[in-house]
Amino acid sequence: MKPSHECLPSTRHVDRRATTRLLRSELVEAQAIIDNLDMAVAVLDTRFYIINVNHSFCSTVKCESADTIGNSFFALGNGQWDIAELKELLSDVITKAKVVVGFAVTKAFHQIGQRTIMVSARRIRGADRMEILMRFEDITERARVTAELQILYQEASHRARNELVVVHALANHILTKGKSATQYRQAFLNHLDALLAAQDLSQHFETDFADLIDRILKPIDSARVHRSSCPPAPICKEQLLPLTLIFHDELPPDFLDTDLSNRRHS
Repeated sequence: MKPSHECLPSTRHVDRRATTRLLRSELVEAQAIIDNLDMAVAVLDTRFYIINVNHSFCSTVKCESADTIGNSFFALGNGQWDIAELKELLSDVITKAKVVVGFAVTKAFHQIGQRTIMVSARRIRGADRMEILMRFEDITERARVTAELQILYQEASHRARNELVVVHALANHILTKGKSATQYRQAFLNHLDALLAAQDLSQHFETDFADLIDRILKPIDSARVHRSSCPPAPICKEQLLPLTLIFHDELPPDFLDTDLSNRRHS
């Protein structure tokens, strides 16, 4: 008895079912990979409609995947991603196979407030179509720290320049006529000592004029200095440096040269 061909499934139907099962298996595997990524990821079609998102993406932009998939990316969060430059970049990803790397978006986002999000995108080949793989990274904290460091660097550079200007002025202020190289060096170092003393005092922000005088005269032999009492006279931080240098210049050169030189060598 010959077998009936009607009872046997066709090879074409078997292959089609096998292919379908394989594609479903690969889709599940791909979804599992995306879901377990630490980075926020979204997959778009060529019309910029969202095909897939992972848990990190939903956590980053505070959305639900069920409310996101199937919608236009540029309509997400009341149009918060509807940015002309980003649209142009994503269009080039599709038409010119370009890659978007580190496009920063800083704005007040829906649900998450003022943030800085770094966006990257590239074209990938899907199961039967071209797709866009997008990555999102919240760099708000990093951007804040970078901005603070930049401010500190600028402030430090500004202060260093001001100090160099003062040193340059000191060098020009000291008379060279009638002085040997050793005497000029000693006078310059004495002025620097006065400058450093003023800088130390400025750390307290406020001090008294009597404290300033005591600090300046401290290196000098007490037998050569007569101190008299005076009423309190508070001075602010901005006055310390000019008062110190003025007072230093009013003392006789040999008065400071000898005592400060002896203190330095000791």
